Amino acid sequence: MRNGASRILLACEVATGALLKADTARHLPPEGTYQCLDPNCGGDLNVCRWPNRPGQFYFRHRTASASAACGFHSSNERTQRRHEAAKHLLAVVLNEAIQHREPMPLLEFHVAGATRHVLPFIGAKRVVPEWECRRTGKRADIALLDGLDEPVLLIEVFHTHAVDRHKKKAYSDYWWIEVEANAIIANHGCLPVIHSGNLPYVFAPQAQQRTLPGMPVREW
Repeated sequence: MRNGASRILLACEVATGALLKADTARHLPPEGTYQCLDPNCGGDLNVCRWPNRPGQFYFRHRTASASAACGFHSSNERTQRRHEAAKHLLAVVLNEAIQHREPMPLLEFHVAGATRHVLPFIGAKRVVPEWECRRTGKRADIALLDGLDEPVLLIEVFHTHAVDRHKKKAYSDYWWIEVEANAIIANHGCLPVIHSGNLPYVFAPQAQQRTLPGMPVREW
C-alpha cells in the first residue's frame, strides 16, 4: 500500500450501528454518517470511487489530519497502530459472522502445492480479544470460544513479531493460526494463514510437501 489516503473496505454507520461495505453505503453522506472502525481513531469517513474500477467504492477519511492518526492509514503501516487496527477489525468481522450478520471469512491454506479455502469456526459462539490461556497465562490476540467458553481457535495477528516457540508451547493444547495485519486490512473476507499449529493433518506441516525425501520436516 502506498503512502497517502487510506482505502477502507468496512465502516460503521453511525445512525444504526451496522457494519457496511462501501459498495452498499450511500454516497456523499452527511458528516458523521460513517465512522472508522479503528478504536483509536473513530474518524468520519467519506465514500469514494475506486479509480478504474467502475461501480466499486471505498471509504476514506474526510481529512488528511484525521487519517494520519489511523491504523488503517498507509503511513502507519509499520507501527503498532496497524496491528491494533487489524486485530480490532478482525474481531468485529468474526463477531458479525458468528451472529449471522456478515459472511464468515475464509481461511486460505497452501497445501501440497495448491491453495485451499476453508470456512471455519462452525462451533464458535463468542469472540474474545486478548484471551488469556488459563494454564500458561499467555494471551492470544483473538480467541473463538464455544458454548462452554472453551477455545475453538486462537488467532494471532502478525505485524512485526511472529509467534515464537514459547507461544507455540503455550498453545499446544489448542488449534491456532497466524494471519498478517496487512492482509486483514486489505481483504478481511479471505485470510491467508502464514503459520498454524495443532490443526487437522490435512493442514499440518507434514501435508505441505515443502521438503524433499530425507529432509527434516520444516516447522512453521
